[in-house]
Amino acid sequence: MEARFLERVLAPIKRRILMMLARSVVLDSNDSKKVQQLKLKILSGEIRDNIESFQNYGVTSRPPDGAEALIVFIGGNRDHGICVGVNDRESRLKDLEKGEVALFTDEENYIWLKRDKELHVRADKLKFQGETDELMQVLVDITSELVDAFDTLYQDTTNTIFGPMQLNSFANYETIKDNLDALKTKLEGLKV
Repeated sequence: MEARFLERVLAPIKRRILMMLARSVVLDSNDSKKVQQLKLKILSGEIRDNIESFQNYGVTSRPPDGAEALIVFIGGNRDHGICVGVNDRESRLKDLEKGEVALFTDEENYIWLKRDKELHVRADKLKFQGETDELMQVLVDITSELVDAFDTLYQDTTNTIFGPMQLNSFANYETIKDNLDALKTKLEGLKV
């Protein structure tokens, strides 16, 4: 009799504990609010909308549909859940060594902080944005100086037994100059 009584008394607590955590799949996301909100399908088939997705300060992401999420329901109350983690098995960067950190996207772009103080970046386009674009300006200035130095070398003369003669040792002068000008233009284009 005592065991059944204890079981009956503990049953609601047991149910609430079991209802506190749930695995789910991301159906959609809304990133326009102060806290990102997710529409999730809990593995039991239950659909929940406007689940707040808590993220670490300084890092944010918007998961692709189909990613997996872990939801916590405070006190087992299914009326207000919060998402505490999202994982996408398909796009997660793999084979990191212990201690390494990476940011990645489902398009295989990444910033990877590797061992031995290496930084690896993979992206099709790289843009720098800042108040002064100092780095880009330095690179543009260096390229301009290369163009000027190349022009000077091309047009410079040297004394020979036949008198002053142009160095003209650059057979592909126009191609090299065009390539340097194109590099300068690309660097200027990196400024946002």
